[in-house]
Amino acid sequence: MSDIAVDPTTARRNRFTAGALPQQLMSPKLGRCSMTIFEIKQKSNGAVLWTGAALDATSALDAMAREAGYIDYAALPADIRAAGPIASRID
Repeated sequence: MSDIAVDPTTARRNRFTAGALPQQLMSPKLGRCSMTIFEIKQKSNGAVLWTGAALDATSALDAMAREAGYIDYAALPADIRAAGPIASRID
């Protein structure tokens, strides 16, 4: 398996082998990932900003921010956070 490409200029991004999951995402009983699909929309106009798998809404917001090149949701510019993105389960 090959490594997932990661921009070396992006701080603290994790590198995982394709198909592997970090230990904290594994369900101890099931031995597999127990994530949910989330959709993040902009509160003001309903535009979809991100869709993907996460453990909870907070993790979904962090994942969206990482995909945009930030360390986590808290590192997003204040005006983006003030717009109030909403994470909703879609499955």
